[in-house]
Amino acid sequence: MPPLKYHQMSVFERKVMVGGNMWNDAVREIPLALDDKGRRTVPGADRLAAVARDRCAITFASPNFAHPGTRMVPVARDASSPFVLPTLDSVRERRYPLHLEVYAYADRKPGEPLEANAKAFLRFVLSRDGQRLIEQGGKWLPLTADVAAGQRARLDAKD
Repeated sequence: MPPLKYHQMSVFERKVMVGGNMWNDAVREIPLALDDKGRRTVPGADRLAAVARDRCAITFASPNFAHPGTRMVPVARDASSPFVLPTLDSVRERRYPLHLEVYAYADRKPGEPLEANAKAFLRFVLSRDGQRLIEQGGKWLPLTADVAAGQRARLDAKD
């Protein structure tokens, strides 16, 4: 499991456990660690390696960390929905029920325009270059071009 303080677990609790938080006592947390150069590592690969060693184990991890001896399990939103595997397309299109979303917020007084620096930052995040940097980071998927354009239009409409 990832460290419980990160939002993956709160998303899992909300979507799978319907808001509950009663985890099995045997849940094992695999924390973020530092590599030999002092850089923070992402524990997804470690989690899947641990699952490969324990035939009764299960984890919630990115398919990017695929590991021999593990397999992805399709899940359904509810009893009447189709089962969906986590693929690039199913996550990007929000068909995969356990997709994670990250939001950017800016503080402004109601009825007043957004501060110029905050607006410029958000425009960059929503730009092609900003989305490319997000993808290069390797942790998050970029928005689709249509979604990014729609968010830029909403940002411009706030003036």
